[in-house]
Amino acid sequence: MSHHDVVIAALKLPTDTSTWTEEQIQAYHREHLKAALDMQIPRHRRNAIVCMSSDRIRKPEVLSEEVLRKRVEDEINGVDPKAKKNARITQKGGLEILTKLLDRAEEVSQQPFAFSVGAIILFGSWDRNDKSHAGDIDIAVEVIPKEPIGSQAMQHLMVQRRETTMPSNAPEAVYYTWPWLEVFRFLQRRSRGLSLVDLGQISKSMPPGDKPFSYTILRGDAAVIASNFEHSEYGLKACRIRQRDPKTGKITTLFDDGTL
Repeated sequence: MSHHDVVIAALKLPTDTSTWTEEQIQAYHREHLKAALDMQIPRHRRNAIVCMSSDRIRKPEVLSEEVLRKRVEDEINGVDPKAKKNARITQKGGLEILTKLLDRAEEVSQQPFAFSVGAIILFGSWDRNDKSHAGDIDIAVEVIPKEPIGSQAMQHLMVQRRETTMPSNAPEAVYYTWPWLEVFRFLQRRSRGLSLVDLGQISKSMPPGDKPFSYTILRGDAAVIASNFEHSEYGLKACRIRQRDPKTGKITTLFDDGTL
């Protein structure tokens, strides 16, 4: 029996899907979405489940495990995303979150992690000053291996991190990503409203024709960041690039084509 049939049987739905009501359709999708919480299922399959079962969670492949789980749980539990957006982050609260994030990024290099933190950018609704959607602060982080990838030193460091810090009950899928994942967990550190993604994954989530892409550099070299985006999968180019001074908080516009 397929997973599709199992879900139908569990919900006692008619086998003829053409007779389903809107309420039954939504119940089916919520039940099907529960499989995306099963860490025994490979991440690419869980991403596919989310894409098939949710219209709200867009481009799940760029989300961290923690953010993906939270959004899936919210949808399963019927949490209204509009209600969440109403609890918007204030300007003062947002600046405090960014300050603490940058402090933790500095701490990473002092910790025995396998990766350090490189560039950090702010993007999304908070960067665009889109007040109707500024319920999360979207941050992209570049993680850099402390030893050359593929080297014995890096392999030893990653094994050491798994053996000393990975939870004993962690699912097998987490084993390979743990040295990377623990850095993101350290950066997140109970910061509500902070949504972290890998800097290298942004281009995959923003194909041409999507919302105007702008970002503010919180840490890193502007030319290197822009070059990486332009050579990415979609040749991503921002309509506005700004840079924030980490000491004064002053924001300088480096490029603006007037789109926003």
